[in-house]
Amino acid sequence: MGSGPAAVEPDPRAGERDMLLDTALRAATAAQRDATTAALISAGEQLRQAGEEIDGFFRLAEASWAAGRRGRDDLN
Repeated sequence: MGSGPAAVEPDPRAGERDMLLDTALRAATAAQRDATTAALISAGEQLRQAGEEIDGFFRLAEASWAAGRRGRDDLN
């Protein structure tokens, strides 16, 4: 048997008794959608920040290269 809201199927013989289950499933699905959306927004922000940091690193590397600093000996 699976897990999650999709694994809970209303009994077709139950009639109106499954209205509560249907409501609970819709609420769970909305909560999952909201949580997933929030996680994706957060991941997008983290990726944007990482991209900015990588861009800054490459700019620093290019500036160091242009200044003639090309090896470990130049660090001191």
